[in-house]
Amino acid sequence: MDNLAVMAAESKVNISFKNSIYEEDFTSNKSLADKTNKKVNKKFMFNYDEQWLGEALINIVKNGIEHSEGGEIYIHLEENPINTKIIIRDNGEGMHEKDLPNIFKRFYKGGKSDSVGIGLSLSKSIIEAQGGYVEVRSNVGVGTEFKVVLMRNI
Repeated sequence: MDNLAVMAAESKVNISFKNSIYEEDFTSNKSLADKTNKKVNKKFMFNYDEQWLGEALINIVKNGIEHSEGGEIYIHLEENPINTKIIIRDNGEGMHEKDLPNIFKRFYKGGKSDSVGIGLSLSKSIIEAQGGYVEVRSNVGVGTEFKVVLMRNI
């Protein structure tokens, strides 16, 4: 999380968090909230590997930071009795429609030569291995939205 906050600060990207139900600390390490001057909320109500899920979400947010210079990253948590949705939206450069079917493929770079092309593939694998799924919508010049859906234990 610390690296993500540093990246956001260096890239001049604002990160905001919104939780539709709860208002508790997002993490025990408040450095991200402190460095971005944002209120951060969280109460996850599901059983998942916290470290791996964190890695998956950080990869998605990092992708948004890298493509939203001077923009904003919005993270919204929605919970209901069936699932938890984590929506990560940016107002960055967006992706071309032709790239969307490939962004979760390992080593796909989408024309960005300085990328390794592993982050989004890894995120999808981690999320799916824990019974969830990830969707993406994007418009060039408007931004990108990732929706991570994690099924709750009923």
